[in-house]
This record gives sequence, C-alpha cells and structure tokens, in this order.
Amino acid sequence: MTVPQSKWGQFLFGFVSEFVSFFVIVANSRAVAQGSYQWTAATDAFFSLQKFAVGKLMIDKKEMRTWATGLGTIMGGTCGSLCSIFVTKHLYGA
Repeated sequence: MTVPQSKWGQFLFGFVSEFVSFFVIVANSRAVAQGSYQWTAATDAFFSLQKFAVGKLMIDKKEMRTWATGLGTIMGGTCGSLCSIFVTKHLYGA
C-alpha cells in the first residue's frame, strides 16, 4: 500500500481509517448489547482485519506517524462513533 506524502493526504488517511474503526467499534458494542450474534461476528471480524492492516502500515511506514495523521484520527474517530449510532439505530432498531 502506498503512503500519502502530503499532510492533507495523511490527514485524510487518518480520518478515514479511524472513522471506519470507531464506526465498527460502536456498531459492535451495540450488537453485543442487543445480543445479535450475526452483527457481533461481522463487526468483530471487520474490526480485527482493519486494525491489523492499519497497525502494520503505521509500524512499517514512518511517514504515517505525523501530527497530520494524528489530527485526522482524532476527528475521524469522533465522527465515526456519532455516525455509527445514527446508522445502527436504524439498522438494528432501538
């Protein structure tokens, strides 16, 4: 996987990466709380895959350990959690 060289690209990578991550974490938490085996398994598997890939990239590529990426991860995580609550309320019900 190629690493963004620009600060804007690094920010976007961090944002999207953590948006997805936190979206899945919140979806997983809500699935567990509701006792949904299917959604729990699906979100667990997706989260594990995504975290492995991003973790490996962050360890292997020094260019990904920047303040721009960090800011993107903070903002992406927050937005991902909020969006997941909205989506899962409609998807899971309640």
